[in-house]
This record gives sequence, C-alpha cells and structure tokens, in this order.
Amino acid sequence: MSKVSMALSNYKVLQNTNLVTLPPLAILVGANGTGKSTFFDAFAFLRDCLVHNVRKTLWDRGGFREVVSRGHENESIELWLKLPLTMDGRPCLASYHLEIAQKKSPFVSRESLVCEELDGATYPAFEFSMGRGYAVAEGVREEFELGSDDILALKGLGQFRRFREAYALRKAIEGWHVFCLSIDAVRRAAGMGCPGEDEHLSPTGDNLRHVARRLWEEHPERFARILDAMKIHVPELCSIIPHKTQDGRELLQFGFGPGKDFWDSRVSRGTLALLAHLVLFGESSPHSLLCVDCPESHLYPGLLAELVENFRAYADRGGQVLIATHSSDLLNAVEPEEVFCFMRDKSGFAQIVRALDIPGVAVAMEKGESMGHLLEQGMLCGTG
Repeated sequence: MSKVSMALSNYKVLQNTNLVTLPPLAILVGANGTGKSTFFDAFAFLRDCLVHNVRKTLWDRGGFREVVSRGHENESIELWLKLPLTMDGRPCLASYHLEIAQKKSPFVSRESLVCEELDGATYPAFEFSMGRGYAVAEGVREEFELGSDDILALKGLGQFRRFREAYALRKAIEGWHVFCLSIDAVRRAAGMGCPGEDEHLSPTGDNLRHVARRLWEEHPERFARILDAMKIHVPELCSIIPHKTQDGRELLQFGFGPGKDFWDSRVSRGTLALLAHLVLFGESSPHSLLCVDCPESHLYPGLLAELVENFRAYADRGGQVLIATHSSDLLNAVEPEEVFCFMRDKSGFAQIVRALDIPGVAVAMEKGESMGHLLEQGMLCGTG
C-alpha cells in the first residue's frame, strides 16, 4: 500500500518535481548532488515549520534565497503532500498544499488541506492566505486570523481535536524523522551529559548511549534481543552494559570475554553503527515516516540484506521507510518496484523517476540483471 506522496516546486535542486507516490519501503539512488538529501530535507522542513515557524525554519537553512531554486528567487517555494489519514476510525486521503513567498521577509502566501473519502467525495478542511482564512469543524465553517503570516494554519488548528483533519495531519508530520548516523557525533556526545529523556534516536544518533540505557533499564527484554542480534555479527561479544558516570556522562561497556571489557570509544565504527540501527528497530513505536541516509556506512556488505529486512519489518509495523543509498549490495536486497532514481534534467535540476520507468531497465531485469549491477553501470544515475 502506498503512503506518502510528495511534489516540490523551487525547493533547491528540486525545482519542479512530479507527485512521487512512494511505497512503504522506498530506496532512493542517484549521483551526488541530484537531490536525495534535499528530498529528505523537504520532509524535515515541513516538520520544522510545525515546531517553529516558516521564518525560523528558513533561517536555519540559510534563508529564503538559499532554499529557493537558483534562478527562481522571485518565485514561491511550493510543496504538495498526499497521505492517508484515519480520523475516528474513518480513513481518508489528505491533500496538503503549502506555498511560501518572500517580500521583505518570508510568509505563507497559501496553505490548504482537502480530504477525499473512500467513496470519492472531497471536502475542504481549511484554506489560508497571508495569515487569514477559514477552517471547517463538524460541517461548520469558521473564519480565523493567525497571529503572524509566517505561522502555519496547520500548526494552530492541529492543536484542537475538533479540527480532526488538521489534528490528524499534524500528528502524522510530527512523527517524521530524518536519520543520518554520525559515529563521530556519537563519540563526541560522551562528555556532554544526558541529552534528555529521549525515547527515539536523534537525527545523528548522538544520544545512542542514552536511548540504549533507557532500553536496558525499562525494556530489558528488547535490549536482550538487540544484544542477541549483535552477538550473531560481532565475534566474541558477550555483553553491552550502559553506565552513567558521576560527572553525568553516559558510556557503553562492551564485553568480549574475561578481562576484555572496552568502552564504546574503543570499539569499531561498524559495531557502533550496527548497534545504532538495532536500537532504531527496537524503539517502541515506529516513526510515521523514517528517512535514512546511507545506512550502509561502516557496515559489512553481507549485513545489508538483513538490514533491509529489518527496515521492511519496521514499515510493516505501521511506519514508512525511505532509504537513500549508494550501495549496490543494498540495492540487490530490495524489490525493483521499490527503487526510485534522482536524475538531473537538461536544465540542471533534478527529477525523481521510478527505476522501472527508465528505458532499458525493465528489459535488463527480465534478462536477469540485478539492480545493483545496473547502479554500478550508471544506468540508474544518468540524466533524465
């Protein structure tokens, strides 16, 4: 079943993409600079707008002119989103549109949410422009004026259950997560004290020790499963014991037999990367959308097929997983229809193409070629 669909206009290198319908597990490939990370950032951008506001979110990315596509600085940034929602047990398909422009400062020039029920009937949930608009609750239309023209109506309305469509959409977007593991960030965090009562890994994984300790203390059965999985792939590993020092640091002690105990700073990057992904899979509730950048980093290629199956099981639990990768081994472990390619068009901007729609790919697959081999040949990373 397909879940999130996204289209973008004037968002960095993604100047004009079609509405891309993504399956529960989708693999994104493409040469460097073709927009994979930008696509992930578009999801993070919308989530950050809900947490802060449009002006702050753009400022954190260098400002409007750094986000809008080159040569299109006088135009709007636009985002279209489609995803299924469930409200009071009733499913519907939500279509959300956000348009951001800039004069002296950025503002929301248009924002709307339209829902489609199973019988095909559509109805508007809200529509706003420059801080003013309306929302519908239980069939009654109400007029509103927001406190600022850079605040999303979705942020305000989504706090109230009576605006059920906005409430459900906001909850879904708040569950989005972009994960790009940094082993250096994990190791640097040792002397920074407790990063908070986190239940999920942070975007870089720098709270790995803290999340692992919470699992160890509060969910020992889940931590035991993680340790058992680690033992299969890390020779001689006997134990992983979280510690909290008197000065507030959190450390992990890896045991490899009598007299062979090492702090996490002395174990390999691959061991920490494997632990981070297993902790991610062991979280109590899946993110509604999980974007993962290059999960193959530091991992032995033979582990990647199992990694894909873990991501697939994560999606089966109710989340959706998007993976950006350069690994042919990882690509060989997925289904061809799950692969999407980022390619530069003649204008220099990027397009997103389903791999099987690229000329010659379907025929090559019928002849027994693998997706990984086609990636190595450059067939999936060319110019669209």
